[in-house]
Amino acid sequence: MLVNRVARRDGLSPADVEKILGAPVRHSFPNDYCALDRALVEGEPLSTGCELGRTVEHFAEGLAGAAAAGRRNPAAEASPAPVEARV
Repeated sequence: MLVNRVARRDGLSPADVEKILGAPVRHSFPNDYCALDRALVEGEPLSTGCELGRTVEHFAEGLAGAAAAGRRNPAAEASPAPVEARV
């Protein structure tokens, strides 16, 4: 499971989310509304100079590295029943 818009102040850890939803959290993305809004307004890609940009880049590198090595990447596999969780 990928968890979007995670905020540290919410007080829910990945372990809490796993327990609540009954599925492993493979990756989470921070709630960086300001950086995303700025990129949209400027019509530019999300910068790696912000927390969300760095997280997306790290996630993509992991996917690309697994694909290049011919390895199975559990974070990239679709679950049989998609679950959307906003934490």
